[in-house]
This record gives sequence, C-alpha cells and structure tokens, in this order.
Amino acid sequence: MDKTKENEKYREIQTISFRIDDQTYGIDIMEASEIISIQKIHDYPRCPDFIEGIYNLRGKIIPIIDLKKRLKNVSTGKKPKRKVIIANIDKNTRYQIGLIVDDVCQVIRCNETDIFMQPAVLDDVNHKFIRGLINHNDQLIILLMLNNLFSKPEKEAIVKTTNITAR
Repeated sequence: MDKTKENEKYREIQTISFRIDDQTYGIDIMEASEIISIQKIHDYPRCPDFIEGIYNLRGKIIPIIDLKKRLKNVSTGKKPKRKVIIANIDKNTRYQIGLIVDDVCQVIRCNETDIFMQPAVLDDVNHKFIRGLINHNDQLIILLMLNNLFSKPEKEAIVKTTNITAR
C-alpha cells in the first residue's frame, strides 16, 4: 500500500452525532457550520414535502429539512426542543440547509478504519447517502453523507429556496 493511502486510512475524522427517535446518526463535522434552536419556521409554498419551511438566519434564508421525514418518510412533528444543524448541502456549493433533529449528542473522534460498511444483505436497498457505521461505546451510529442525501432535482429545488434574500 502506498504511503498516501496508508495515511488516508488512519486519518482522524470528527463526527457530530445526533438523535432521531431512538437511532443515533452522524455527519462529518466539516459539513456543519453551527447548531441552533429555532423558535419559528416559516411556511414556504410549493416546495418538496421534506422541506419543513424556511428560516431567516442573520439575513440569510435557510431551507429547513425535516431529516426524519427525509430518512424515514415520517414527520418529526412540532416538538418544542428540536435542534437544527446548519450544514452545507454538499461539499461543492456554498448553499446551506438546516437539518431538524431531535437532539444533538456529541462530537465523536474516530479513524477512517473505525467506519465499517453496511451488511451486504442491505446492498439492494438504496442507501447511497449512508457512508458507513460507527460502533461508539456500544452504540451503533449511522454516518450520513449529505452530498448524497438529495437527488439533483431536489438539490435544485433547495437551491431555489436559498436564493431568497431576507429584507
């Protein structure tokens, strides 16, 4: 194995872990910019059903995604203490989204070697957005790839929503 691949293999990553129902998920910390509590999400007409609405974050309009609805096709509902992770929609754009989660847990440090792939029996299921699994303190964490969470048309719809400017 060449030295570059060997170094990549042992590269440390940091993951923000969060809960949706009883399952813990994570995203690479480099994809997130901040974690906020939202008081009011504003409705926005004619947007995909997984977009809960929009939020004015210091003059920038951010589409708010119900991550539970996106992952499980079930709405989170109007829980009063939801957290929102502000993140880039993918690594190649400057567009941001808000991801509604039940709670943010902690930042987990691990090596690339600590991430294992989903079982082969699940390969037929469309899980392009799952990077892998992490076993942390006997808890299984599903590591998501935001870049693959949305199709190209869905990303375009989200980008249209972010082109609104607050006044």
